[in-house]
Amino acid sequence: MTILPQWVYSYLQYLQLPVQQPTYSYLHAIYQSHLRRIPFENITKIIQYPKVLQEQQWVPPVETFVDRLYQWKSGGNCFYQTYSLEQLLDQLGFQTSFRFFDPNHVVIQVDLDQSYLIDVGFNYPFLRPYRLNEPYQQTYLGDEVIYDYDPTIERWRLTRKMFGEITQKKVLYPEPLTWEEIIPFLEKSYDQKNRFMQNLYLNKIEEKRHITLKNKTFIERTPSGIEEIELDDRDIDHILKEEFQSPNLPWWQAVHILQSMLNVKW
Repeated sequence: MTILPQWVYSYLQYLQLPVQQPTYSYLHAIYQSHLRRIPFENITKIIQYPKVLQEQQWVPPVETFVDRLYQWKSGGNCFYQTYSLEQLLDQLGFQTSFRFFDPNHVVIQVDLDQSYLIDVGFNYPFLRPYRLNEPYQQTYLGDEVIYDYDPTIERWRLTRKMFGEITQKKVLYPEPLTWEEIIPFLEKSYDQKNRFMQNLYLNKIEEKRHITLKNKTFIERTPSGIEEIELDDRDIDHILKEEFQSPNLPWWQAVHILQSMLNVKW
């Protein structure tokens, strides 16, 4: 029996899953649990910023990522989550590589009977693994995400629409990349003009509800519509505890970095 690193068992325990053989059903279970239990957020990215400047440590080590799941109930953006999840899948025996969508989005390719893409760091992710070479489309609470082939550029692409209006377009690089090849894109994501270096974001996806904290605005999207609530700092603590179940997430630390290092008004 192979002995795995302790962080693997801790990661799986957080996902409420055992060690199993690398099959599609196991991959699907890991993906679903990841989406439900680990949020898209950029608070940890902003907290990482001093280490980026001092040490060029672009993402936290996977051990730190797992520790923060328990301490903060945090997650990360696409680079953070994809980096750690790929290491987990690799330890579990899956054949993995990285794929890049231009602009500024990284996913995992998993090769089983077919090649699948795992997208855990989109602020509106696909709800299951999708096949690399087949079109896929889903709609959820007014949001539509389409993965299809564009013959004019001979590339696969990702399109997001909100209530019929295109809000994002991304084009898939034709070949898998190593993590070292991803780093230049990751470095660019720390550009101070990047919206994820100018605002705080925290998203949580539920079966019939999608909630977002953007700076001091709480946004709740349900089948009946969208509601936005303006908050003060005390309200943020309450929202993190009651809505996101992340009472220990140090958002105030990220705000301090936004103000002191990135000249962002709060």
